[in-house]
Amino acid sequence: MIVKFEDSQFNRIFPFYILINPDLVVSSTGKTLEKIFPGTKGKSFFENYQIKKSEIEAKDFESMQLLVNQMIILECLDSQRTILRGQIELLSDNGELLFIGSPWFSSMEQVSENKLSINDFAFHDPLI
Repeated sequence: MIVKFEDSQFNRIFPFYILINPDLVVSSTGKTLEKIFPGTKGKSFFENYQIKKSEIEAKDFESMQLLVNQMIILECLDSQRTILRGQIELLSDNGELLFIGSPWFSSMEQVSENKLSINDFAFHDPLI
């Protein structure tokens, strides 16, 4: 089965996604992730994110592929050190890795501190 989304649909469903190419460069990010951590597109994944759970031995594409089918905790290396939890999938069409997840906020105050509103999250996000 092949399911295709328009960019606007994908951003509505996964507003915190990160698309990583085989050179470990961020190809694209979700609209809300871009809002809280702008400017990572076109830059090295590991310059902007740190894997906190399911650590890998080497910072290479092959090691990143080993993270498929696991829960992943990422820390944004921004001033607020935002934590994201989700999963990584290998996209066979283009050979890129896709992280899909959402922030790990413990309160609605943290949502407000990050200048986010309920409209910045997917409707299915359990945080809301």
